[in-house]
Amino acid sequence: MNAYFSSGGMSGITVTCPQHAAQFDVTTGKKKAEPTLGRFPDMDKLPASFLKMIEHARKIMAEIKTYDQQTYPVSVDGKEIRIKLS
Repeated sequence: MNAYFSSGGMSGITVTCPQHAAQFDVTTGKKKAEPTLGRFPDMDKLPASFLKMIEHARKIMAEIKTYDQQTYPVSVDGKEIRIKLS
């Protein structure tokens, strides 16, 4: 979906997309988890109309296609980080 992973969260070697919460392994680029719309505390206390909207959003997110990401060789040389792009 063209979101910047730099705006997402990192946990170990897993980055989470800030737009749809799909997860990817940063070392291989492989997708680890499909897009999701998680639950949050006290969700059952929300108005029925809001819960219906959330369910609709979940159905839309289930149709999002995510793909493994390209990775590049990286090396650290002193204070420089080098990325081979070709």
